[in-house]
Amino acid sequence: VITNHRGIQFQKSEYESPPYGLGCLVKIFRFVCGLVNPNYQPVTGANPADPYSTIAIGNSIAETTRHLGLRLVNTIIETRGSYVANCSQLFEIVREDLCK
Repeated sequence: VITNHRGIQFQKSEYESPPYGLGCLVKIFRFVCGLVNPNYQPVTGANPADPYSTIAIGNSIAETTRHLGLRLVNTIIETRGSYVANCSQLFEIVREDLCK
């Protein structure tokens, strides 16, 4: 049992986040990098499983969404850049999706 500064007690399992693993991180990072990809042309309404279709205007991703993607990528690289560089799957996304 852990007590915070307000006297509220927590069991250890209540405040620990569950492990999601590298697979989830790769999908999220690929999505974020896809937001800034100027070559990505989503087809709105054609595939409801396409995660980009909800953020598209016409045949391109909205400019504000690209700015958000750039800020997210910047935050990820600033906070965990060494982890991204050391993880081959994440580094491959940077090299192939983000830098082209």
